[in-house]
Amino acid sequence: MKIIFFIMLTLCSMSAFATELRDISNSRTWQKLLHMSGSGSDEHNHAVDSKNLRSSLYDSEIETTAFFLSQSEHDFAHDELLLTLAAIKEDQIEANGFSFRCNYPARTYFLAEKGLVKAFELQECPELLKWIGSEEFDISIVYADGYLGNPASFYGHLILKFDHENGAKSLLDNSLNFGASVPDNENPVIYILKGLTGGYDAKFSSNYFYRHNLNYREVELRDLWQYQLELSKRDEILLATHAFEVMRTNYTYYFTHRNCAYHLAKILEVISDQDLIDNQHPFVLPISVFKRLTEIQIAQQEAIRKILYHPSRQTRFREKFATLSVTEKSLLQEWVGVNRKLNVDMLDPRRQVAVLNTAYDYIEYVLTQLDKESAEYASMRNKKTQLQRALIAYPPQYAEQKIRTTEDKVLPHSGHRPSLLRATIGREAEQDFLELQLRPAFYDELSLGGGKSPNSSVSMGDLRLRYQDGDLSLSSLSLLTIETFPLGGSGLPNDTDLAWKLRLGVEQNFIDGVDNSNEWFVESAVGWTFGNSPNFVSYAMIEGRAQTPNKLAERFFVMPKVGFVTTLSAHSKLACYLGYAASTDIGAQRHRRKLYCATSLLQDENLDIRLSYDAYFEKSVKLGFSWYW
Repeated sequence: MKIIFFIMLTLCSMSAFATELRDISNSRTWQKLLHMSGSGSDEHNHAVDSKNLRSSLYDSEIETTAFFLSQSEHDFAHDELLLTLAAIKEDQIEANGFSFRCNYPARTYFLAEKGLVKAFELQECPELLKWIGSEEFDISIVYADGYLGNPASFYGHLILKFDHENGAKSLLDNSLNFGASVPDNENPVIYILKGLTGGYDAKFSSNYFYRHNLNYREVELRDLWQYQLELSKRDEILLATHAFEVMRTNYTYYFTHRNCAYHLAKILEVISDQDLIDNQHPFVLPISVFKRLTEIQIAQQEAIRKILYHPSRQTRFREKFATLSVTEKSLLQEWVGVNRKLNVDMLDPRRQVAVLNTAYDYIEYVLTQLDKESAEYASMRNKKTQLQRALIAYPPQYAEQKIRTTEDKVLPHSGHRPSLLRATIGREAEQDFLELQLRPAFYDELSLGGGKSPNSSVSMGDLRLRYQDGDLSLSSLSLLTIETFPLGGSGLPNDTDLAWKLRLGVEQNFIDGVDNSNEWFVESAVGWTFGNSPNFVSYAMIEGRAQTPNKLAERFFVMPKVGFVTTLSAHSKLACYLGYAASTDIGAQRHRRKLYCATSLLQDENLDIRLSYDAYFEKSVKLGFSWYW
């Protein structure tokens, strides 16, 4: 009887253990460690939006098959768990010389937490500990503002950073970056096409943070925002060890969705019981990740502890320049064009240092834009040396010069959500119409919020359909729109605010009311902006347009225009311009004035109301109701 009882007890124990393993393999954390699609439930979602997933057998977005132990087509998560437990207990040595526990520290830490293997300590893996930096660390997500010089960076970029209590040495903290493997000197057109269609492999890489600081802040002149995470020690270790694991994995890269924001969000989801991004959304943007982080809790506490602002070299110079008096600016302007010492003797010593520091930042800013072999570069280097010698003579406390802090800035996540659906009612030529607009991402000149170039427009795939007189027609499809009206330039050489525009797509009736006339086009414009107020910018531009011939055989147009963009309140902006469009085709005599004004009302992250007036071929008034998601 005792033997039977023992056998039954053993069988029950085995059954309970098997049930426990099944529950763990179905758990959200385990499946997130495997980057499984549809993780977090017992059923796997096999509709993975990725090109020819090399690991589709495993239902994981990781394409490096060597990362997995299981070859099973069914019950992959459970089989991977059993094989992982066996490998940990064997403590086998991997091909790279690390033990299995040190190659898969996140898996090991998680399973140790469940009591299935012996406890895991960071000290047992010297390479891992060296990579993190020390046992005492925090974790931040760093956002680099959108950069219009690179299609892959239009919407900003994310980096995971390990923070240590080392003050000025924070630039030596390690960081994790995700990006495409792009050949040097890739053709820009090929670059865009392959980036949109998944033509590049991608992977995680690790570097000291100073490399990203140099590239983004000093060379590309992008502001950085550091979102410090509020995490328990357990979550910090699990997140850090998983980041270490995934450096050996590969992926397919897409500019619009399977990008840095998506894959860093997937790493963060290892410690969150809520998803940070929607897997099925056609556009996944860095701002969306930050918005989500500010909305959720991790382990019953707010996910964001603090937000730090790191201004770019251009921002530092311009904000210091803005603090100078008229006299001080004049001294700086006179000095730039001559080869002599900057004479500030007539100023108070503290103001002398303020001018000299501003001049030094200007030189550093300009040097990044100049050819190192040019005479101008050599001249600027000499001026830099002069300034360094002059500044040494002043006490260190004189160097204090206040520029705007995080509290003074508009935070990146404060704007609207990236995708737009807008329903518009309007009246044109004494006829009513309804227009429907779908814009996958991201913003226009009336959009509020930070983390982007102010008063600018950046979007892809902006579709507008019009219903009028019982007919549904294509009003426009903008494949790409970039328009920027920067402000805050000092007016010094190499620091003027250049306004520019690039737009391409197809639209109806550019200059005439010819029915059913849809022309493919490309528009480009260049000009200047004026004013230093953060709430108002005016501009003058000359715009050119080439298109497929309309019914009047017109193909080329030119339009000089002037306009402004102004912030009316915390929830409203206004933009207007006046242009004069003329056909430049041989023998063409056609020209037409264009007046356009639009305002956003009651704008927040989810909704706004748009009112616009357009006097061109006909007078048009529109009232639009927008939903952002």
